[in-house]
Amino acid sequence: MVAHQLDIARSALIIVDMQNDFVHSDGGFAHLARENPEANIDMPFLMGTIPQVKRLADAFRKAGRPAVYIAHVLKSDYSDAQFPYWEVDAREPQSQPHVHYRRHVGRTDHR
Repeated sequence: MVAHQLDIARSALIIVDMQNDFVHSDGGFAHLARENPEANIDMPFLMGTIPQVKRLADAFRKAGRPAVYIAHVLKSDYSDAQFPYWEVDAREPQSQPHVHYRRHVGRTDHR
């Protein structure tokens, strides 16, 4: 195994999806976890990542290095959502559509 040295002078921290929908107790994943316990979504683990990510981001900033946040953003009507992983309940008013997360098993092509 080859050991790699971290060169902080050339490093950036990339933080992906640290958003309320994914890590907050009132976010979409938390609602999904409560409504579908068989999905085994470990919300305490997800929420526990917040202080660790903050600690890393603070350390990178203190070292003068960038901490870059990548956010998952959708239009309010979900017209740009990646189907078939998301579906909008058409019975809901478009100002407050209800989004269902679908478990997609067996497909590897993401068209």
